[in-house]
Amino acid sequence: MKITSWSSVVICLCLVAVSGRAQKSNASVESTDSVVVERGPHHRVFERTISEPQPDGTVRERKSSYTELATGLHYQNERGEWIESREEIEILNGVAVARQGQIQVIFAANANSAGAIDLLAPDGKRFRSHVLGLFYTDYASGRSVAVAEIKDSLGELTAPNQVTYPDAFDGDCVADLRYTVTKSFFEQDVVLRTAPPSPAEWGLNPETTRLEVFTEFPTIPEASVIPVMLKQETDPAARQTMKEPDLVDQRLNFGGLIFDQGQAFPLGAEADPFSELSVPTGKSLERIDGRLILIEKVDYPAVREHLGRLPKSASLNKDRKVGLPDPGRTMLARLLPSRPSGEAGKWSRKLQAEVNSPRAGFVLDYVAYSSVSLTNFCFKGDTTYFLTNSATVNLYGTTVIEGNTVLKFASSAIVNLRGPVDCRTAAYRPAYFTGKDDDTIGEVIAGSSGSPTNGAYGSGSAMLWMFDTTTTYDLHDLRFRYAFRAIGLSSNTKADLSHVQIGKGKYGIGIQGGAVSTCRNVLVHDISIDAFSLTGTPTNRSEHVTLHRVSSYRQTTNSGLFTVTNSMLISVTNKLVFQGQNNITNLSDTGIFQTAGSATHYLASGSTNRDAGTTNINATLLAELRKRTTYPPTVLTSAITNDTTLTAQAQRDTDTPDLGYHYDPLDYAGSQLAITNATLTLQAGTALGLYGSSSAYGLLLLDGGKIVSEGTPDNLNRIVRYNLVQESGVTNWSATTVSKSISTPGTYSTNTYAGEVRLRFTEFSMPANGSDHLYLGATNLTVDVRDCQFHGGQLTIVRPHVTLLNNLFDRVAFKLYSPVNAFSALVRNGTYFGGSVTLSNAAVGGWNFKDNLFDTTNLVQVGFVTNNYNGYLTNSIRLTNNGANDVLLTVTNITYETGWLGRFYLPTNLTSHTPLFGSGSQNATNAGLYHYTMVTNQTRELSTTVDLGFHYVAVGTSGTPLDTDGDGLANYYEDANGNGSVDSGETDWQTYESVNGLSGGQPIQVFTPLK
Repeated sequence: MKITSWSSVVICLCLVAVSGRAQKSNASVESTDSVVVERGPHHRVFERTISEPQPDGTVRERKSSYTELATGLHYQNERGEWIESREEIEILNGVAVARQGQIQVIFAANANSAGAIDLLAPDGKRFRSHVLGLFYTDYASGRSVAVAEIKDSLGELTAPNQVTYPDAFDGDCVADLRYTVTKSFFEQDVVLRTAPPSPAEWGLNPETTRLEVFTEFPTIPEASVIPVMLKQETDPAARQTMKEPDLVDQRLNFGGLIFDQGQAFPLGAEADPFSELSVPTGKSLERIDGRLILIEKVDYPAVREHLGRLPKSASLNKDRKVGLPDPGRTMLARLLPSRPSGEAGKWSRKLQAEVNSPRAGFVLDYVAYSSVSLTNFCFKGDTTYFLTNSATVNLYGTTVIEGNTVLKFASSAIVNLRGPVDCRTAAYRPAYFTGKDDDTIGEVIAGSSGSPTNGAYGSGSAMLWMFDTTTTYDLHDLRFRYAFRAIGLSSNTKADLSHVQIGKGKYGIGIQGGAVSTCRNVLVHDISIDAFSLTGTPTNRSEHVTLHRVSSYRQTTNSGLFTVTNSMLISVTNKLVFQGQNNITNLSDTGIFQTAGSATHYLASGSTNRDAGTTNINATLLAELRKRTTYPPTVLTSAITNDTTLTAQAQRDTDTPDLGYHYDPLDYAGSQLAITNATLTLQAGTALGLYGSSSAYGLLLLDGGKIVSEGTPDNLNRIVRYNLVQESGVTNWSATTVSKSISTPGTYSTNTYAGEVRLRFTEFSMPANGSDHLYLGATNLTVDVRDCQFHGGQLTIVRPHVTLLNNLFDRVAFKLYSPVNAFSALVRNGTYFGGSVTLSNAAVGGWNFKDNLFDTTNLVQVGFVTNNYNGYLTNSIRLTNNGANDVLLTVTNITYETGWLGRFYLPTNLTSHTPLFGSGSQNATNAGLYHYTMVTNQTRELSTTVDLGFHYVAVGTSGTPLDTDGDGLANYYEDANGNGSVDSGETDWQTYESVNGLSGGQPIQVFTPLK
């Protein structure tokens, strides 16, 4: 048999005691069935066509898709095609083989044969193994004894993907050997059917004895080892006398395969690493007498009670040889049995059984995952991901989590982080982790019921597991819904969690022994069992945490150090054991909170919990809380027919901190607000949350309607979907996420409405599968957008004259259409990161694209577009006709840096990026970018040739825009047209309190037309 690839392997040695469908939120949207349009080793993309009714009664079609992920989802056939993996073991010519997946295994008919299990990894590395037996080892004295050894046992197919060798051991207990093959792991279980005798029968001390399973690997690649301490003897005197004082788990990395920590638990019980029935296990790979042995071990006292529930063994051989360590040597004695001596034999179909035995057992497992699956994977902000049922998605290298991405989990799917994380979420741009039946966010998954069940997803583990002990996970701005458990920290990992929401689950956060975690501004609500699951003695520090309607604060009161500050534990019933200050606990939530939309944890009006905290908290958290609020938004319900100005009215917590969770501010919320013969103005720092169904809109521009939004570089205005802030999508504000933010009532009709959209320093954000930020199609509408940032969603402009200067399009579907009449479009100094740009110009001329940067952007062009001096990655599709002065980078991706105002600064130390500097079509003075920069050291453009792409305003050491003359007015503000000169209507940015031209001492802020 030719075995070519695999994705992940789990080898599990198990010791075993078994004594309404809600109405679719986007019902007005008609769609085709989802079809697979792309496949890879661990993913496939489903796409459907959605027909959306528009405000003018027309219908628009758009493509919508999601990506399904699972380790080992497909395997390649002989023709190189990706075929869906099948969890099936076949008997071919007397051989049992799993061949229809990335994990490919040959099983000997007899367990008592050398190399009974033959597995080939996808990287070509071969693993041959056989189980030797069960041992007791007294780690204090170093003495050991073999309890049971492998014997002849013919295999049976006990499930389509499972082999069992019954009664496979000869000794003082009865045990089966069982193997399971899935798409994502390979599992080996040793199933005890009777309890082994006490270690005392052979003179070993039960209190210092470990039960061990020995598996020999005649063929195994070289591994790197990371030791992880599970239990340490802290008494110096005791350590002097012990042969192996500590319980250590070796994390074994074979390149294509990684063996991680396992668990011991009763068969039939939930295989949950935080269950009170589960016990962590250690393991080591040791060379003994020239033989390579994997030893999995568990402290006998930790499993004694479970083993006591098994039937007693009928036999006992007290005369078994007891191994003794060499005198004077600090090491354990290891007695190895002979290698398996039976014949491999041939399989017979008559040995197949239909069901597993219902008898008792107790499971000791270790897991080996493939490290060749998803490496340096990016969860993109414009994409919905579906983690399929029974999927274990193993992520290696550095995993990127972008804001607005949506991960939807089947009932038993989990994500394992086995390397560091680059968390690129932010305020108003969280990442979502939810159940596959949650249709209120992201793309609808095929087969979704639309009615998610609390605590039903990521069952038996956690949606997001952290395993890398060499890094500190910095996870922020995350939203978890309906999880069995939201987050899991493996032993000795470290994690800082901030601005996280966890709701409607069974458990909140799981922390294993030795792990250290912080929770800063975290909301945990509607948890049916424990907010914190614990094993061992972890450490947690919580600041500004709100727990509401939680059965128990913690799983156990006698382990771990928990410190709590400025927090609220409301309607938390049990195990409120912690230390700290400035906290409030109350079994009743009456008068504590108020609700706005789907947010139910704003502090009640007049709450005594405001200004009740201490400033003695993490300094970074304190600074971030000053930008957040515990006040709800004002809901706008009336059409706008008179000039209206909105200001930042939701009070930011700039004084003594309030207790509990702080939201990203929403000053106002509204839907279907028509603007007629009036101007709606958003002043600096105002946040507007919009909602509405797919056929609706947030703001609708009718005749004479104008929108003016001008923030500042360090205090942006925000026009976002409300559910980027609030904790649940189910609300009378409507649950859908796909309505348009700013719209006109027609696109292809003869709409001649006059109006204006004028935006500066304004940020737009929308979750994956979002609709349009701007959907503008009136002939007499003028659109002027500059210094703005768009994250996710779409931007569609048809027929109005448009000026787009110095804007960021982060994973945006940008569309510019001229179906009938010509209109002008000036598009300069934009950075298009990912997403797509679709240009369809029926007229000749009129569209000018220069000085832009296209980074992995899908470009589609129909018709003529004037373009030149644009930057592209190597081998990228370019605008045509190709500009003679275009810049073609030699790299396949651009490395950005994070600075004061964002994460799209360009590095100065990478020569591959330097062609972008000074390569534009004009001087920065003509582009209005004299006071701007693209680098974190804040070097300004000044009078140089303009750089390509999006620029930030240059700031000083405190992160505020430069103010050269110190008069409180930033340079870019005084020099309104950004050319570096003092012009009529401006003040001199180099002279303190200067008076010039028409301004009377204050600059006139206008959107000055640029060339």
